[in-house]
Amino acid sequence: MATTLTIAPEGRAFAEGPQPLVDPSRPILTLDELIRRRASEMGDSPLIGYPNHSLLDFEEHSARSVDRYVDAAVDKLQQLGLPPVDSSRERPPVVGILSQSGLHVVITIIALSRLGYTVFLISTRLASPALDRLIELTGCSTIITTPSFHATLAEVPKERQPVLVPVLSHSDYYRRDAPAFVRLCDAEYESKKIAVILHSSGSTGLPKPIWLSHRSCIGAFALNMNMRSLLTSPLFHSHGFYELFRSIYSRKPIYLANYLLPLTRQSLLKILEHVKPELFHCVPYVVKLLAESDAGIRALAKVNVVLFAGSSCPDDLGDLLVSRGVNLVANYGA
Repeated sequence: MATTLTIAPEGRAFAEGPQPLVDPSRPILTLDELIRRRASEMGDSPLIGYPNHSLLDFEEHSARSVDRYVDAAVDKLQQLGLPPVDSSRERPPVVGILSQSGLHVVITIIALSRLGYTVFLISTRLASPALDRLIELTGCSTIITTPSFHATLAEVPKERQPVLVPVLSHSDYYRRDAPAFVRLCDAEYESKKIAVILHSSGSTGLPKPIWLSHRSCIGAFALNMNMRSLLTSPLFHSHGFYELFRSIYSRKPIYLANYLLPLTRQSLLKILEHVKPELFHCVPYVVKLLAESDAGIRALAKVNVVLFAGSSCPDDLGDLLVSRGVNLVANYGA
């Protein structure tokens, strides 16, 4: 019998403090510092491009705008019952995100980090036994999600039932006035805490959590290709998460495909022609889809680097693409 789901009550917590000065001479230590630093340095230069409604109606969001969106999201999350985390806590509470990818997920990740939480990125493809195991191992007590996942989460045993918080809507953060939020903390101490939890695919058993501290994240983001990029991988995938923030770190804009629309060969061709990326992030299925037509191979060859991850690319497909001038590179997980 399905258990009753607990929806987070309305509630609000406030944190006050002076707006911290952005010191460009000091190393970046946390995810929140990364966003604040880029907003200070880049101002109105584009940072993230995302379609508003359809396939190609990309809107470019500046670094400064993203920082403002995060403050608005922080305000909304507090209204939904997620107060700032006490900075003296060695282990922050874990809040999961179980949602279709999109700009709202990017903003939610950063907003939760700004509040001091550990962010747990959950695959939308997991069955309830895998979810139950990951909830148990991570100690995740709250999940930001949509009603489409309530039935699956209802199968989690009652003693581990997470509180459910609705996902942020576009209007919760877009062009919304909100006070600048500051959570006073020691950045050096904060950098050692777990910032993000990813998880393995579970292809050989139940998935296992992957724990990433702020320090390890920033170190990984610093290793980037410094190119204008297009991302089609979901944000709960390690490839999607890392490459999003690598682009932010490198100060180069990244464009995300509309995750609400299916990726077809024709739609991919249109996106590649519209965005004209230097770097294309995808999974092997997308590479195979495009490689099934001459137009697709030509589109891939126009990109400086096609970086795939998640599984291996068949040798014959890779050989064909390389012979046709495609700079095909395998990332981790391949």
